[in-house]
Amino acid sequence: MRHHSPPGPFARSLAVLGLILGLAAPSATLADRALVIGINAYERDPHIPPLAGAVADAQRIATYLTADGGYTEEQVLLLTDGAATRAAILSAIEEWLIAGTQPGERALLFFAGHGSHVRSQTDPHARDQVLVPFDSHFNNDAQLQDFIRDKELAALLDRLNDRNVTVIVDSCYSGDITRSAAPPDPAARMRTFRHPASAPTGSVSRSAGAPAPGAVLIESRPGRTVWSAASATQPAWEINRDGAFSGVFTTAFLDGLEGAANANGDAAAVTHLALHDWLLDASLRACNAISDCLSLTPTLEVARSLQVAPVAASLAGSSPPSVPGAAELATSALEPPAAAAPPTDAATAQAAEVVLRIEPDGPLLEDDRVSFIAEASFDGYLTLLDINPRGEMTQLFPNRFSVAAAEVFGAGGDRIRSGRPIRLPDATYGFAFTVQPPLGDGVLVAVVTADPVDLSDLAPASRSLIVTGPDLSADWLLQLRDRLRRPIMDPEGFERQPRYAIGSLAYRTRSR
Repeated sequence: MRHHSPPGPFARSLAVLGLILGLAAPSATLADRALVIGINAYERDPHIPPLAGAVADAQRIATYLTADGGYTEEQVLLLTDGAATRAAILSAIEEWLIAGTQPGERALLFFAGHGSHVRSQTDPHARDQVLVPFDSHFNNDAQLQDFIRDKELAALLDRLNDRNVTVIVDSCYSGDITRSAAPPDPAARMRTFRHPASAPTGSVSRSAGAPAPGAVLIESRPGRTVWSAASATQPAWEINRDGAFSGVFTTAFLDGLEGAANANGDAAAVTHLALHDWLLDASLRACNAISDCLSLTPTLEVARSLQVAPVAASLAGSSPPSVPGAAELATSALEPPAAAAPPTDAATAQAAEVVLRIEPDGPLLEDDRVSFIAEASFDGYLTLLDINPRGEMTQLFPNRFSVAAAEVFGAGGDRIRSGRPIRLPDATYGFAFTVQPPLGDGVLVAVVTADPVDLSDLAPASRSLIVTGPDLSADWLLQLRDRLRRPIMDPEGFERQPRYAIGSLAYRTRSR
């Protein structure tokens, strides 16, 4: 590999956290390029603390790319510490990634180091996320200088839209998050900072200028996948493992790619959805073990057509497999990670549960009248779906009748209360559900969120109990899954994974 680093104690291989997940070997005719950037040393300004694990992470990633990722050493360019200045990084993106690749080839950008956010150039009330190169520093007004703004990076990446692009960032975007003067755990370091002159004292502080919950550094595009270690308002962490620091995200990312994210340990079968869920759970476990960590929610931006595709195959540039049908997606894609589990009932120690029933109980024959019953063990917001034997989907709840009732009686048109089943249709609907073709195997799916996650924009027509075709149903479910993984702002003021549970019930209908 081509390794550019300065002499001295920081001349170690860069640690860029998201390595390129297990790729199959590309065609020998392709001139794929990987740019791996890792920065431990920030020697220009003492207010920017050094890191300890970014370079080490990079070494592991570079090794992975050349050993298992299908890259040759000549296709990987590493910029570490003093070689990773703002000018050098931008030049490498221009010359190495953009000019060095052709349509259809792979381009990978990997960054590990500090992240922050600064005032927007267009909106004085907004903040832009930034990456912090080696030569970043504060001016006399305590304003960060020589950073790489998210919009600047996005404009460069847009010139790679006809390539297979992966962006993996292990840094924090939360320069607006400030912490007390007390140091964090000696076994853990935050990849975040703030100039003392611009930081209020005291415990955690979040200003109105922080990015909106769920904001991302770089949005996905067709052919572009973006992984990040934390949400827009969270610090990323590196921890001491056996005497050496490494990124929480990098370690989990590599472990997941090597098979830990698959129930059978099959690295080749690890999908984007499975890897993201693995990262969410691994990050939660790590955060719980760090006293200063409030929340840690890795993000994934990927085209919906790739969500269920194996990471290794898509990184290798392979065409995505066909998307499974709605019935399969409803259970496989919507199944929540452990990080999304609603709080357990302290009185009964009962875990969150959603139960579905169909009445009458027994064979469901054509023209029979049926009722659907949903019950949850916690208060929440219910979305109830019916997926028929053709893979067509109907949103049974909320619907225009429940919304209308809420306007009259004041209860939420999408709410469900613990221990209080919802029956569909109820007496206020003025009609009955009957079994009609297509006949065969179908499935009921209920999603109950403990948090108010707004889903009304995803399928507004379904509020009128309109049937959605198979292709649109599958796409809607993937949109729903994506929404359920978007960080939300907790009432206490920090971002976290929405909490929810699902229930499903398979059924069979047949003619008389």
